[in-house]
Amino acid sequence: METAEVLTPTQPDFRYRHLSDVISTLGGLWRRRLYTDLTLVTDGKYVRCHRVVLASASSYFHARLYNGKKENTTDKIFINDVPRDILGDVLDFVYSGECRLTEENGEDLLRAAAIFELGALRDMCDFFLKDFVRAKNALRLYKMARATKSPRMEEKAREVILNNFMQLWHSKLFKHLSHKELISIIKRDDLVTPNEDVVCGAVLAWVNADKTRRKHAMGEILRHVRLPQVRQELLRQLVEEEEAAMEDEVSTQMVQEALTLLETPTARHDVTTPAFNPRQETKQDDVLLMVGGVEAEGARFRSRQRVHAYNLPLRKWFPLAPLPLCCDSGAACCVRGNDVFVSGAGESRQGLVRYDSESNTWSMLAPMLVGRRGHCVVAVGSYLYVMGGISENDGTPSPISPRSRSPRPHITTTIERYDIHDNAWSVVGALAEAVWGASAVMFRDKLHVLGGFHSQDKPTAIVQTFDPGSRTSAVSSQLPFPVALSRAVVSEGSVVILGPSGNIFTSKDCWRFKVAASIPDFQRALFGVACHGKKVFVAGGRFGDRVHDEVLEVDVQHGTMVKLPQPLPRPAWGCGFVKVTLNRSHMVRAGSEESDY
Repeated sequence: METAEVLTPTQPDFRYRHLSDVISTLGGLWRRRLYTDLTLVTDGKYVRCHRVVLASASSYFHARLYNGKKENTTDKIFINDVPRDILGDVLDFVYSGECRLTEENGEDLLRAAAIFELGALRDMCDFFLKDFVRAKNALRLYKMARATKSPRMEEKAREVILNNFMQLWHSKLFKHLSHKELISIIKRDDLVTPNEDVVCGAVLAWVNADKTRRKHAMGEILRHVRLPQVRQELLRQLVEEEEAAMEDEVSTQMVQEALTLLETPTARHDVTTPAFNPRQETKQDDVLLMVGGVEAEGARFRSRQRVHAYNLPLRKWFPLAPLPLCCDSGAACCVRGNDVFVSGAGESRQGLVRYDSESNTWSMLAPMLVGRRGHCVVAVGSYLYVMGGISENDGTPSPISPRSRSPRPHITTTIERYDIHDNAWSVVGALAEAVWGASAVMFRDKLHVLGGFHSQDKPTAIVQTFDPGSRTSAVSSQLPFPVALSRAVVSEGSVVILGPSGNIFTSKDCWRFKVAASIPDFQRALFGVACHGKKVFVAGGRFGDRVHDEVLEVDVQHGTMVKLPQPLPRPAWGCGFVKVTLNRSHMVRAGSEESDY
């Protein structure tokens, strides 16, 4: 008779807890500067730390403290290439595995991680910075990514360069690429260019920027230009006028082969140049995204799951993938990188959804801890911050019975933070004063909540500031007069606020505000505002029973406004309205076709 196997519970692995305890204790010792035995000197400032911790975390410091035969007894190391504040962030990471990472300090932290050979910090910066690659910084970040061995950022920057080649090849940074970096771009089939003449011209501009040093690389580079697709006049110019090509035998031979092909098509089988295939163009466009909102349906209003993109170059509306949940005027919307997040979605008001701009798909994320409407949501680094609003229940004791929880809607001060990497929410602080219907921006490393309602219909002029680092809030300033149901954006280094009466406030420091302009005959609320370059776009909105469908283009600096000839697909209010960049292939249907979603 077989005996039954006795199953015993798996014994926990206590090593991880031990290591976590050790790391936590080390961080505490360092912050109190206990048992330190090494001083780092940078910018004339001294930072005490522990030799064994730095040597364990960084091969750079290990090499500085050990010469291969014996330990170096020095008690000071001078750091010349890393500023004091960045060194502090690096040491935070060394001792805790965490540090302050923002768009402003991310590049400096990545450089420091490469210098100190901190692989985990480099990977964290790489993962973070890839979401902030834009046409204006793509070349710089591409060079940095290759220098620091940051594959995610390198891939994203290359993609942006390929899609914006026509704009970028004229820039100074393009002419500072190494020949290997140049080849890595022009060899790609998905390089977006109207013709191969542009690529050839870009190569010549690059060579002529430093002809003496670069002409030797001409032959290697031309191997990756589709020479048989270049006009004959330009090819002849190469071998007759361009010194770099004339002096290079390989270049001359390739150009002559291409000319032979163009002049005698039947001779193609004799040509050795492999560059015959056309490039596969993948065009990307700047678009204004209209997300959800409320539309008129006869005498009634209905919240929608529609999403439309207004293609700015094509000046046309296109439908995109619909939202997985209904989003009305109580939801809030923000952009992080090139993806869109909507909070307060669905009937529970707890829903959080994300739009992936690369795949044109929506996904459901972890719900907020407490459902709320009329709140603000702002993306900061790897987090979303949800502030204020009207909450159904945030655990506040009922005024009738302290033992029960109030189910009544009430204005909340609670600030929730969503960790994008962990897909998890936590409460991280509270506003100084409870408001709903406010607008908010991230400006100079702090979150600013602008105006809003103190009660159901009492607007306020206060400006509240929340510091994500210290998790503290304070009333920091005042708007020129009370305003609620406003929208705010950051444009050209200034905060721009549009109120329901059409007044536009601006500030360069979120401390002093002025009325910069006013939109004539503008009387509405729950409109959308998005920023593109120096222009601010205003869409939809509602006043009484009237729902608007126009889109206004406002130049705040010059105080001018024009109405776009293409209105919203339907009159709507309470919709999310943001600017992103989309692949044109997502916008395959002409116009904004009707649908029931």
